[in-house]
Amino acid sequence: MQKKRYPFGYKVQDGKETLFRAYTCRQAIEAKRYLYKYKNRATIIIPIQKSEVKDGIWRQVPFE
Repeated sequence: MQKKRYPFGYKVQDGKETLFRAYTCRQAIEAKRYLYKYKNRATIIIPIQKSEVKDGIWRQVPFE
């Protein structure tokens, strides 16, 4: 059985605040691990939806 892949990427969130965007699941897992280990923040990984890509999520500045 194959795992479902999301071609648009993943985002690591703490509540409604997006902390990190990644192209691959492996990058998102590493970011989540780093945030938990060094910043002590519990986060979740959510796939980026096609509508968010159309709104320009990858053209926005990732960190302010």
